[in-house]
Amino acid sequence: MRDSMPAVSLLGVPYDAHSSFLRGPAGAPTAVRAALDGGSANWCTERGVDLDPAKGAAWRDLGDLNLPEEVEPALAVIREAAADAIADGGRLVSIGGRSSRHLAARPGDDR
Repeated sequence: MRDSMPAVSLLGVPYDAHSSFLRGPAGAPTAVRAALDGGSANWCTERGVDLDPAKGAAWRDLGDLNLPEEVEPALAVIREAAADAIADGGRLVSIGGRSSRHLAARPGDDR
């Protein structure tokens, strides 16, 4: 079954430059990865699929994007990275940043 599963990609989006209040969400990718490896969680899904990368699972961590402070250039980088991550039919989980990263990471969205 694992060979037929598309990969799940984890993409860190450390962006909060255009926050309307406090900054800090850009630190989320590091915190989420620390929690994943913290020992109190496991890599199994609700369906029993083990996504542990140490066991050769169809899971890949793409690392964190290097984003500029300006909004539109940052969104362009996020859009491109998201499109590349799902080009093979896989799934994307993006972590960190403010809510605008969700808009940028939606494939087929021209905003």
